[in-house]
Amino acid sequence: MNVFDDLGVEIIGDRTLPPLVTFHDIGMTPGLCFDAFFHCHDNAFLSKLFCVFHFSAPGHSTTSGSTPYSSSKYTLEELGVRVSQQLLSLGVTEPFIGLGMGAGAYVLFAAAIHRPSSVSALLIVSPSLTPPGWREWAWLKLLTFRVHKYGASSVVVTRDFISMHYSPSFAEYNEGLAAQYAQRLRYVEDAACGLYIDAWRDRRDLRSHLKDSLSRLELLLFCGDVNPHYVNHMIRINAEGMPGRVQWIKMSDCGNAVFEEAPHLLAKPIELWLSGMGLMHIHI
Repeated sequence: MNVFDDLGVEIIGDRTLPPLVTFHDIGMTPGLCFDAFFHCHDNAFLSKLFCVFHFSAPGHSTTSGSTPYSSSKYTLEELGVRVSQQLLSLGVTEPFIGLGMGAGAYVLFAAAIHRPSSVSALLIVSPSLTPPGWREWAWLKLLTFRVHKYGASSVVVTRDFISMHYSPSFAEYNEGLAAQYAQRLRYVEDAACGLYIDAWRDRRDLRSHLKDSLSRLELLLFCGDVNPHYVNHMIRINAEGMPGRVQWIKMSDCGNAVFEEAPHLLAKPIELWLSGMGLMHIHI
């Protein structure tokens, strides 16, 4: 684990391979967001194709107890700029493919806007490029309050995060989910968790960039059908993006955490998508 300007980044794989950059959602760590996806046998081919850079928001790395981070407010767009800059500091000069969920997807969009030549494609789940409506804004404000009052890994807040990210059927079937979730979040400082939620709540409208800075990007979008709020955002991005460059898939009976709930169902669409970009020739 390396830390640059209080962002954590875990590098996995052969540094000579093309870069795959991930960024997690609010109320999660990189492990909570992506472990099930990368550990799924059907997705093992990705480790042969890419060197993976797991970025984490300030105070969200698995070693955050020993990792200093700034207690100052930041924006998701600033995180996108820092991701782009820190990849350069790591010697990554070729365009990367981004893999993000929710707020993490927004951060990767922001990185592409800051330096369009640094990003070739984005594979994102439950994205939103518009400011929150008043209901979502109020809910996120309440969520920050509950994080500070009870703690990010408390039973109360863990229940909030699970209901936000997972479908009811998945949460009910996985009886140990709450305990496992709280165990992972114990590494996250409450203040750091609150700052990331605040940044997501204060996000700006990025849709205008779909026709300029983001017009050259290949986009593969996933969304669970349990949350119609994000399905509507997917439809907007699909409609406003460049024709032929945006593909989206709605996953049946899934919440926002598609990487966790249905990792085996993502393999074939991703493989076909990468083939269309000429990247699957490496995979045998």
